[in-house]
Amino acid sequence: MASLFLLKPLYQGGEINMRKILTVLITIGVLTSGCQSGNGAKEKTESSQLMPISNTYETFSQLPSKQAEEILQKKNHLKDIKAVNDDKKLLIAAQIPHNGRFQIKDIEKDLKKQAKKQFPSHKVTLSLDQKINLESK
Repeated sequence: MASLFLLKPLYQGGEINMRKILTVLITIGVLTSGCQSGNGAKEKTESSQLMPISNTYETFSQLPSKQAEEILQKKNHLKDIKAVNDDKKLLIAAQIPHNGRFQIKDIEKDLKKQAKKQFPSHKVTLSLDQKINLESK
């Protein structure tokens, strides 16, 4: 009886309007799918635990990176400088003043030369890219 009540507005002059039937069925489907319990969302968040990328938790002395920051900051007019290192590599990310952008190649070459001279035992990587500077915090 209830189904006839629902279908009565869909029946027009001897024909059933398919568009109206489809709209009613989609609406019923959306409403019933929204009333399901939220257990699936809880299971997903519980299973998405962070896993360590590296299995070695060896810490490295950041003394070379701190020295590099101090030396390059004193000798050059840099806005910001950050450095990180491990046992063989040294990454230096620096920001130069805006008016220094015209001589960026020369400044980068000079900074890298100074860093390599101070730290010959490390492979020095120097970047003047702002995104690298932000990521190296």
